[in-house]
Amino acid sequence: MKILTTTWSYDKDFDIKSTTLWQSFIKNNNPENFIHVHYNRNQFTTLEKEFKQRFGFQYEYILYKIFLLKDFIKNNIDDDIIFCDANDTACLSCIDNIKPKETDVIFSREINQYPSSLGDWGDNVQWSINEINNRLFLNAGLLISTSSNYIKLLTSVVDNILAKDLKSFGGDQGVYTYHYLLKNTPEIILDENNNIFLSTFNRDIAHFKKEELPCFIHDNGFDHGSPRFIENFNLISNEQ
Repeated sequence: MKILTTTWSYDKDFDIKSTTLWQSFIKNNNPENFIHVHYNRNQFTTLEKEFKQRFGFQYEYILYKIFLLKDFIKNNIDDDIIFCDANDTACLSCIDNIKPKETDVIFSREINQYPSSLGDWGDNVQWSINEINNRLFLNAGLLISTSSNYIKLLTSVVDNILAKDLKSFGGDQGVYTYHYLLKNTPEIILDENNNIFLSTFNRDIAHFKKEELPCFIHDNGFDHGSPRFIENFNLISNEQ
């Protein structure tokens, strides 16, 4: 099993060791199982211009987390993969006993609906009443898959979803949500009960205990006022 994360900036390098993901991961895992892919945006100016024109807001998430990542995985990784965003996630335990599904890709579930509007996606690409009522929404910051299924997923969304050129995707999360709602293969399933992942946006921290948290925490939405579980539960410190 490998942890995979991507970053992008206008610098040649990125200090991955300064992130919460790295600092938490190495407490219980072999650093050799951590794969960091950094993209220097200066090297992709033509693609940046194209993707910005096609997808608008958060186009770079689609470019660097989907389009370019597909070939990297295909050429470099044969192991099972847990993908994590780098700057707002934490790994709380050993990943060796976590196994992906043989045919599906598991994504984190969040209770906040993003993209908030699917108005131009068509009647067949909408959240169900059950998903809306129970707040069962996809979060793209955490997923687990075999490498072969991950490649199949990325290939499918590049060939079938990106071709729609919808600016309403709002980044990679919208692209994966579109695939999920169509039930395309490989099928995406959500970690509805937070057995592996917990995305914390709009969660009430008072309802959680540190010792009951799953392996991965994603503090999505902390910049919008959502509580930071990583800080509140002191998840990076060596102090117990």
